[in-house]
Amino acid sequence: ELLEPVVATQPGFVGAAVLLGRVAERLGRPVDAFAAYFPVRAESAIAAQRLEALGGTVAEQLAETVERELATGRRDAAAKTLARLREWVPDAEATQAAVEAFSSATASPADQLAVLRELPGSSGSDPDLTRRRAELEIEVGDPATAVKLAEGLLAERPHDLYSTHLLERARFQWRFDLLPAEVQALSRRAELKRSEFAVLVYWLFPQVRYGRPAEARIATDVIDHPDREPIVRVINLGLLDVDSTVHRFRPEARLERMRGLTAFLRLLARSPERGGCLDSDRVPSSPQYLCGAATACRLLAEEGECLPGASLSGAEALELARRTLVRLGTD
Repeated sequence: ELLEPVVATQPGFVGAAVLLGRVAERLGRPVDAFAAYFPVRAESAIAAQRLEALGGTVAEQLAETVERELATGRRDAAAKTLARLREWVPDAEATQAAVEAFSSATASPADQLAVLRELPGSSGSDPDLTRRRAELEIEVGDPATAVKLAEGLLAERPHDLYSTHLLERARFQWRFDLLPAEVQALSRRAELKRSEFAVLVYWLFPQVRYGRPAEARIATDVIDHPDREPIVRVINLGLLDVDSTVHRFRPEARLERMRGLTAFLRLLARSPERGGCLDSDRVPSSPQYLCGAATACRLLAEEGECLPGASLSGAEALELARRTLVRLGTD
């Protein structure tokens, strides 16, 4: 109590600062001790030594404070604590974890990625930070970097299923980013049209783009459509159906989730050596059995995800396509 006002009014008083730090240590208050030593570290060898000794403990305590402040919604307080933490012990593992926690709680994915890129541990030395950075590189960054990060994680733990899955996602996203911009834009659609789904399938599956259909089917409403070639390919390979009475494809209609799942399962059925999850070459037509087949083929994690009557977003179609390619062995 006697020393604090002295140090506050005379910040360059080295003796008072060092003594205050020592008293705070004796009272079991390492953060207060660090705060006293830090301003005079260049003038006092004792202060510098005590900072090194206290750094790990202080980093852990302040990181825990950041987590508590975030958990209780006090983001401004957490930001101030984090600023102090980064100034005092920028290289501590606890500091990096606190930066990641704050970024995840307050920032957009792009902002989170920007923060992670500055942390040394996110380049491979810290597996958790590296995984998170790889995920964000896939989502909003550079998929090629995500591939390298995932390959490094897998090299360290060759049998880690999550790292294997992360690498598959990164490679798929890297290849997808090489496609025309108008195709990439479809992945951001909240709800796909039947024609848009046909374009995605056409570009993502070589067997659709270069496959030879067994029969020619007529759809009278796609003759002048700008995406006629992809649509005709998807129709003639039997992936999406045409109304047998009026011979219409309905390219601008909403694509039902059930129709998308059917198309991916039909792709699997066309490749018998890869489609062992199906009982036969015929894909079930009833929603119940279709959902069961999609789950058995690992297109869905569980049948509750099926929602056959719902629409299909671009991101959902992209992930279903990726899982289908994995199943086909062409991921």
